[in-house]
Amino acid sequence: MLSRLFPNFTQGPLPKAKLKQNDFSQSQSQSQTSHDQLSQEAVANLYFGANLEFAGQALNLTVHAEQAAINNAWHHGESKITAMIINAAPCGFCRQFINEVRDARLMPMNIAGKNVSLDDLLPDPFSPEVLGSNVMLFDSIDNGIVFDAIDKDLLRAVNSSYAPYTQNPSAVMIECDGGTKFIGRYAENCAYNPSLSPLQSALSLMALHGLNPNKHPIKRITLAEVKGQANQLGATKNVLTSLPQGIEFVHLLGEKA
Repeated sequence: MLSRLFPNFTQGPLPKAKLKQNDFSQSQSQSQTSHDQLSQEAVANLYFGANLEFAGQALNLTVHAEQAAINNAWHHGESKITAMIINAAPCGFCRQFINEVRDARLMPMNIAGKNVSLDDLLPDPFSPEVLGSNVMLFDSIDNGIVFDAIDKDLLRAVNSSYAPYTQNPSAVMIECDGGTKFIGRYAENCAYNPSLSPLQSALSLMALHGLNPNKHPIKRITLAEVKGQANQLGATKNVLTSLPQGIEFVHLLGEKA
């Protein structure tokens, strides 16, 4: 299938994450349609994504499938996405999110069997350079933030997060019973609203690993951001209300080195 859609595609390793249906709210999904999609890296690693909604919260907190797949590839250390396959036309929100990815406008896309480009989907785009930024998502970044005490993996995530517009590099670490950890990084967007918060990022990765907080209890959630620029606490607490009660929450503030 992939070789037919993309003649230059060479089959590589199995996907980095399994896509399973998850129900964070133990209720029927609020949306009437679902988008399952994947991104494809140059060495043929496949990364899946799916919608993730939060019970009792506004729909604007939903993680879209395209966001989830891009976030999945980004957190697995990929430096580039070479193609995307989507089962239905992406919404405008997702087109704008994709546009933040380095070289996205050169990337072939297949939507419901039709080969297109981002130029077809989003002509005359609003892009980072409009706001004076020359960095883009998937660029190598070192934000240089230091904390008095912090988990080394969480620190690495803060310093490689993408926050060129607010200058608030941030990340979240989810610690589950049994020691499993999921770390999500902040991914801003020049249009602001399509930005992906660090907790949304981490919960999306947890879902793509087939883990449901209602069945795989979360022990602690730690938010790390920058003193004087912090802006993730409110969004994080909103999403926390959708999760089981009793989760310890830790808020860390760092500074520019």
